[in-house]
Amino acid sequence: MVVVREGKNLKGRLLGFVLGSIGKRVLERAFKNSVRAIEVRNSAAVHLGG
Repeated sequence: MVVVREGKNLKGRLLGFVLGSIGKRVLERAFKNSVRAIEVRNSAAVHLGG
């Protein structure tokens, strides 16, 4: 999901930039956590012989 907000003035552009950068960091962190969880699950299945 990508949120696009086009500000009409400086305040709007600044708000759009801040929201975009924070949103990007949150999504990156969530993605990394998901990948890590999948890797842990897969390595546990390999060790259990599954």
